[in-house]
Amino acid sequence: MITLISALLIGSQAMPDMHLVSKSARAIVSPKIGRLIYFGPLHGPNLLWQDRSAPDAPWRNWGGDKLWTAPQSDWNWPPVLEHDGQPHHASLNENTIHLLSDPDARGVRFVREFCLIGRELTIVNRMENFGHDPVRAAIWQITQIPAPAEIRFAYEPSSLFPAGWEAYPWTTQGATQISRNAAEVVISPDFSTAQKYGTATQAGYLCAKIGNYWLRLTHPYEPHATYADQGKAQQVFLSNSPRYAELEVTAPLETIRSRGHQSMTTTLSFERAR
Repeated sequence: MITLISALLIGSQAMPDMHLVSKSARAIVSPKIGRLIYFGPLHGPNLLWQDRSAPDAPWRNWGGDKLWTAPQSDWNWPPVLEHDGQPHHASLNENTIHLLSDPDARGVRFVREFCLIGRELTIVNRMENFGHDPVRAAIWQITQIPAPAEIRFAYEPSSLFPAGWEAYPWTTQGATQISRNAAEVVISPDFSTAQKYGTATQAGYLCAKIGNYWLRLTHPYEPHATYADQGKAQQVFLSNSPRYAELEVTAPLETIRSRGHQSMTTTLSFERAR
């Protein structure tokens, strides 16, 4: 049984946080900052990283779970404010929270649906093109988490990634240890430097050990599609200042025609570490 705590329609004047609660988990969406800000056990810790004291600026690194468009080279930095920085519209339909961004300069907007069942949060992400011109882009979901003790993903070596993973060119690995067993690549992070690693696995998941819990992000991977960042459909980012990590997944690059869209359904789930 899901409990819902919110107004039926959130406008620009009143934007309270919106809650989904099951017998074992809680998820909180903030329309004010346009993202998921809490996911975790009902009587346990938030498994998402937050920084509500982020410096006052047009773009703030609030944390939580949000969407960008890939590749980043299309917009460089800072992120597009309509997607990450400005309030979103929100509504409630039965046991689902709907979140809607304003369109950016290209006419691209995001629609997100959050539905919680047990310890699994299903997120339907939709990128819509309301501009006059086609846009070649992909949905990019970024889940920011407290500095984990370990991150894992499936070990699936390929012609793109013979080792099963690849560091971004600017990465200085430092004391971070990366190993593997028969089934998984295991990252034991050191947060003395900023780092980023990428892979592409049909298993389509990233797992992180946060305290006494494993958080798992999954997405559908299409092996014959084209992905941004030289095929890195799943990515791990380690931030040294402040200290946190990101689990990132992307949809395939597509040319989205005017009035067209792209969708990607992901799940966030957790279990106690053994």
